[in-house]
Amino acid sequence: MEKQIFTWQQWDDIAEGVYQYYIIELVRRVGCFGEGECFERAVMDYSSEEPSMTLHRNGLEWKFPLSLTVGDMVRGPDNS
Repeated sequence: MEKQIFTWQQWDDIAEGVYQYYIIELVRRVGCFGEGECFERAVMDYSSEEPSMTLHRNGLEWKFPLSLTVGDMVRGPDNS
C-alpha cells in the first residue's frame, strides 16, 4: 500500500503493525500536499481500529486516516 502513496529510502518496523519510513516523497496527492512533496518520515499505523498515516517535516506533523478500497478485478478464476 505504501508504494501507492510515497517512495522511501529506508524503513523500520517500530511496533506490531506500526512502520516508519524515512526520507519519503509523495507519488500522489495527500490532503493539501501534492505529488513530489518530501518529508523526513512517515509513520503508518495499522495497529488500531482507525489506521492512520502521519507525515513529519521540520518538527511538524500531519495525521491522515487510512482506508482500504478495492478496485476493478484484474483477473478472474478463468484468467480472463
